[in-house]
Amino acid sequence: METEVFGVVFWIPDGQAPESDTSMLIGFSPAEANRVPNPDSSLIEIKSVQFYAGSAPSYYSPDVVAANLSRLYGEKELLGSDWGLTSIRSSEYPDHLPDWYRLGRNDSIFITCLGSDETSVCRNFVDLKDKRLFVSFLSTLRAVRHNALTISTLRDLLQQWEAAY
Repeated sequence: METEVFGVVFWIPDGQAPESDTSMLIGFSPAEANRVPNPDSSLIEIKSVQFYAGSAPSYYSPDVVAANLSRLYGEKELLGSDWGLTSIRSSEYPDHLPDWYRLGRNDSIFITCLGSDETSVCRNFVDLKDKRLFVSFLSTLRAVRHNALTISTLRDLLQQWEAAY
């Protein structure tokens, strides 16, 4: 079976495309001539959108990863809530940044960040179960609070592309 994978970049929270190619830029908030600077704005860099026939790839499936972490932490598991997501960390490291997840019938997301400042890079893994699409993307920690809007924007883009074909 041949697998097709594609990526896309858009601004959050407005969902607009960047003015130019961002592949060679460093950071998630480059200056743009026609964009008013907004400290809450950030680029979402979708690395891959991939169709799956059976089930989502288990090595990055939000459902599998969240269950594995819960099993790993066991009685030391600390759960919380941020931005509509469940936060998870070990009580052995209460000062470490948690990972976040939301598991649902139509989609699930798992987010892990490399650092604790608002510009730290986060890897996001989304299973759009109803579309049988696995999505991985990069964002900043600041953009994690927009997780529902990011998924909604991605769904809107996918719907526009489907309508165009």
